[in-house]
Amino acid sequence: MSEPELQYKIAIISASAAIIGAVIGALSSLLSAWVARKSAESGKIDVYCRFVFTKSFKEGFGIYNSSETSGKVLIVPMWIEVANKSMSTKYIRDFNVIAYNQKKKVAEFLQIQGINIGKETEQEFGNHQSYSFVVEGKTIQRFYAEFILHESELQETNKVFNTLKARYYEENGRKKESVIYSSPEPINWENGAIPYKKEWISIK
Repeated sequence: MSEPELQYKIAIISASAAIIGAVIGALSSLLSAWVARKSAESGKIDVYCRFVFTKSFKEGFGIYNSSETSGKVLIVPMWIEVANKSMSTKYIRDFNVIAYNQKKKVAEFLQIQGINIGKETEQEFGNHQSYSFVVEGKTIQRFYAEFILHESELQETNKVFNTLKARYYEENGRKKESVIYSSPEPINWENGAIPYKKEWISIK
C-alpha cells in the first residue's frame, strides 16, 4: 500500500470515529435529558379530605332546610389537601362527592363555586371556583370546598343512600374514588348534623 493510500484510509477512519463519537454524544445527551425528565415527573400525588364547618352558613356536615328552595339539602363542607411528591407541576380533575346506596350510585353532588358576602365581595371555593387543582412540584396545597345535594332533585324511589365517596381523575384519566362516610343506616333526610370522623381521609 502506498503512502497516499495509507494516509487516505487513516483520514477515513478518523472521520468515521469522529462521526460515531458525535452520534454517541448526542444519544447520551438525549438519554440524560430523558432520565432527568422522568426523574422530575416521578413521584405520585396524594389527596386527602377532612370534614369542616361550612363558610356559607356556619354549620357542619349535615341536612338543613334550603334558603333557596322549600326542600332540604345535604351539605358536605371539607378541606382538600393535594400533596405533589414529584418535581414537576401536576393536576387532578373534577373532584366531587358521590352518594351510593350500598354499591349502587344514587347521585353526584353539586360543586359550590362560592358565596356572595356583600354587594361587591364574593368568596370563592375550590380552586378559584374550579374543582380541578393544579399543584407545583414538591408542594402541598389546601383548598376549601362545599358540596350540596338537594332532596327535591332525587326521585322518590331513589332517595336512600348510606355511603358517600370522594372522586377525582388523575392526569392520565384514571379515576380515584374512596369512601369518606358510611353508615349501617341510610341517611333519612332529617334535619341536623351528621356525626363524622374528625380526621384526614386519604383518597386512593
